[in-house]
Amino acid sequence: DDIALALAAKDIRIEAPIPGKSLIGIEVPNRKIATVSFRDVVEHQPNNHGHILQVPLGKDVNGNVIAADLTKMPHLLIAGSTGSGKSVAINGIITSILLHAKPS
Repeated sequence: DDIALALAAKDIRIEAPIPGKSLIGIEVPNRKIATVSFRDVVEHQPNNHGHILQVPLGKDVNGNVIAADLTKMPHLLIAGSTGSGKSVAINGIITSILLHAKPS
């Protein structure tokens, strides 16, 4: 609470220690929430020809597109509370596959 107050942050998350390092991580949320659009992640996704099942999931804290290869995930569970975006995520995954896969 003292760190959050000193940083004028509503909420912070402390990870101590950071796995694999002798450091403590303090995550402070941005004051303004940034919306990441589907179009933005699809357009900035690295081109991996031959990997039609690689789908963008979002962006990391540095703005880099995070993608996952569904061929490396034979079992995938999408879970969350009501209204958290499970159906939106599934629709995004399907749309991404449709954009990369050719009918032939």
